[in-house]
Amino acid sequence: MSKPIIQLENISKYYTGAGGVGLGLRKVNCSFSLGEFVIITGPSGSGKTTLLNVISGMDTYEEGILYINGEDSTYFGPKEYEEYRRNYISFIFQNYNLVDSFTVYQNVELALIARGLSKTERQDKVLQIIDEVGLSHRKKHRVTQLSGGEKQRVAIARALASDAPIMVCDEITGNLDKKTSEEIIALLRKVSYNKLVLLVSHDIEEAIMHATRVITMHDGMIESDVETGQKPQSDIALTIPESKSVATKTAVDLGIRFLFSTPKKLVLLLFIFMVLNILSAYAYSLYAFSDSNLGGGYWVGVNKFSYYPGRIVVKKTDNSPITPEEITALKNIKGVKNVIKYDLALERSAYFYFKNIDYYDYNTSVRSTSELREKDLIAGSRLPQNENEVVFSVRYLPEETELKDLLNQPIRLRFEVEDSARDAVIVGVFEGEGEIYVTDPVLERLQQLAIMSVSSFSFTIPGAPPVERGLIIIPDATLSGKEAILKMVVGETRTIGPFTTDVNFSNLFLTRTLKDLNVTVRMEDYPGKEAGYGDWRSQVENDYGYLPRQILRVSEEEFANLGLNDIFQVSITPENPDKDLELARKIEEGPFYALALSDFQTNYGNVFSVVTEIFMVILVALLLVGIYFLAYISLKNIIYSEKQGFLVMRSLGIDGQKIRIQIFAQLLTLALITFLTMFIAWAIIRLRQRFFILQIFARLDLLHILTVGFIIFVLAVFLALRYSKRLLMSTIVAKEFA
Repeated sequence: MSKPIIQLENISKYYTGAGGVGLGLRKVNCSFSLGEFVIITGPSGSGKTTLLNVISGMDTYEEGILYINGEDSTYFGPKEYEEYRRNYISFIFQNYNLVDSFTVYQNVELALIARGLSKTERQDKVLQIIDEVGLSHRKKHRVTQLSGGEKQRVAIARALASDAPIMVCDEITGNLDKKTSEEIIALLRKVSYNKLVLLVSHDIEEAIMHATRVITMHDGMIESDVETGQKPQSDIALTIPESKSVATKTAVDLGIRFLFSTPKKLVLLLFIFMVLNILSAYAYSLYAFSDSNLGGGYWVGVNKFSYYPGRIVVKKTDNSPITPEEITALKNIKGVKNVIKYDLALERSAYFYFKNIDYYDYNTSVRSTSELREKDLIAGSRLPQNENEVVFSVRYLPEETELKDLLNQPIRLRFEVEDSARDAVIVGVFEGEGEIYVTDPVLERLQQLAIMSVSSFSFTIPGAPPVERGLIIIPDATLSGKEAILKMVVGETRTIGPFTTDVNFSNLFLTRTLKDLNVTVRMEDYPGKEAGYGDWRSQVENDYGYLPRQILRVSEEEFANLGLNDIFQVSITPENPDKDLELARKIEEGPFYALALSDFQTNYGNVFSVVTEIFMVILVALLLVGIYFLAYISLKNIIYSEKQGFLVMRSLGIDGQKIRIQIFAQLLTLALITFLTMFIAWAIIRLRQRFFILQIFARLDLLHILTVGFIIFVLAVFLALRYSKRLLMSTIVAKEFA
C-alpha cells in the first residue's frame, strides 16, 4: 500500500452549546492512502460526518494530531486550511452543494476558477469532464432543471475538475433511488482509481462491491475498520494540481456573474437601489436648494430685493463667460422679453432720500431701465438718458403728495456696495413695488463692485501676517500706474507705507492677481456716531461707516486688469412671468443652467408656511430613515441567500478576501447601474418636466448628481463590508474568522 496521505493520531472533537459539552470524536486513530475507496458508516450521531469534516479541513479538532502527507497540521491557520482544501480536497455532498443559479458548465468551472486557471485553460477541460460524466447534452442547463442523479453527476464532475487527490463524499446517494445510486457509485469509482475516496453512507450494500475498507463509527469512536476483498491500487504517486490564487478580476467577474444569474433577484436589488437613489437625490435637493446654499452654483439670493416675478438666472454649464453671441441667442428665444447682462447688480439694494420732500427708503430693489417702456410711466415721465437719472416705482406716498410731485425731484442715492452717496434726478415715475430703475452703465459699475463683494482677497502688509478678508476695489482717476490707496476702518488712525505687494482676487468664476501694487494704507477709527431712526439722511450718506470698511483705490489701468467685463451670469425676464419654469427648461436645451427664482420663494411671514416646511423636512427625514432600514433588511436577506454559493466556493479553496471582492463587485455594480439610470433620467427630465417632484429633481446640477452618486457608492461600500463579514463568519469554520 502507498504511503498514508492522511493520518489521524488520537483526534478528539468537542462541541459546546447551551446544554453543555458534546462529544464529536474520541481518540480516533486511522490512516488513509491513495487508491483506497473507504466507506465510513454508522448510526446517526456516531461521528462519521464529523470525522469527514475534520479530515477535509471543514472543521477543527481539539486534541491529537492530523498529518497531511506527513506534515503536522496543528499550526494551520485560515490561509493554510484554504490552501489545503484547494490542493487536496474535492467535495461531493448529499444535497449536491451546487450553485442553483449557475449552469452545469459554470458549476464545474468553479473548481478550475478556484485553482486560478485562466478562462482559456478552463474551457476545454470543463467540456472534457462534463463529457466524461455523461452530461454534454445538459451543459447549458441550470442546475434547477436537472434530476437528482444529474445533479450528483455535476458534483462528481466538479470534484474531478479540482483534480484533488482526496474525494470526500457525504451521503451522496441519500436522495437517489437504488438504480441511480448504483450508477453514481460506479461512476465515482470509475473516475477515482488513483485517488483516495472517503464515502460516508448509511447503506454500505450499494457501494461494498467497490470499497477497499469499511469503517464503522459509534459514539465518536471507530468501532471497526475492516478491509474488503477489493485491493487498492498501490504505488500511486501523489500529484498536487498546480494552483494559484484567484485573480482579483476573476473574483469581480464571478461576483457579477452571481448577480446576473438570478434575474428576479437582480430586478429586486435594482429596485431597492433605485429607490435609495431617488430618495437620496430628493433629500439632497432639500439641502442644495435652501436659501443659504443657492449661491453654491449661482450668484443669487432669494429675497425681496433680488426677486421679481418671472426672473430666471442663467449661467453656462461649464462656468465659462457668456459671449455676446450667446446673449443675442438668448434674446431670440421665444418667450424672452429681456436679457439683463449685469445680473449681479440686481442682488444689491439702494438707499435714497428726496432733497426737497420728506421721503426716503433704505432698502429699494435695483432694476434695469431696459425692462421699461415710456407708456408704463405717468405723464411727463421719460426713460433715463445718463447715469444720474433714474425711474422710481412708488410703493407708498407721503401725505398730501401725488405721483407727479415726485417727477424731476433731486435725490441723494447710494447703492449697497458703494461707500458714499451721489446726486440723481427722478425723470420717471409709476406705481410699483418701490424699485429704482437705472441705466446699463450704472448697472455695469454696480456689477463690478458686487462681484468684488462676493469675492475673497489676500495681500501682505509689511510686519503683519497675510491679510485675507472682504475688500472692494474701485478705480480712481487721480491715481496712475501701480499707485494704490487702501482704506481700512479698524479702530485706529494711522498711515502705513507705501509698500509693494500683490493683491490676489478670486470668486466663484474667476481668479486674478494685481501684481506689484505700490500701496499706501490709511487706517481709520470707527465713526463716533450711532445711527438712530431720525438719522435716515446720514444712513444714506453712509456717515456711520457701514460696509465696505476696506476699500482699495487703484488706477483705472490696474482696475481694467481685473477682467470684470466678462459676463458669467445673466437674468432673463419672460414675456409671461407665469411661464418662467417652461422658459427655463427651454433655455436649458442650450449650454446653460437656468434657475427660475419662483421655484424658491417662501412666504416667511406666513406662519403656516413655516410650520408646513418644518413638517415636510421632518417627514422626509423619517421617511429616509424608514426606507434605509427597509432597504437594509431587504438587501440582507437577498445577499444572504447567496450563502450556499459562497459556501461552495470556500469548500473549493477560494479565500475569504476573494469572497469579499465578489460582494463588493455586486453591490457596487448595483450602485453604478442605478446611478447611471438616474443620471440618464435626470438629463431627460431637465429637458422637459411636468410635475413638481420632477422639477425638484431637474434642479439638481451635475455636481449635485455626482454628490448623490457618491452617497450611494459609500452606502454600497458600507453594506458590502457588513455583509461580507457576516457571510464569511457563516461559511466554513467560524473559528478561522473570529
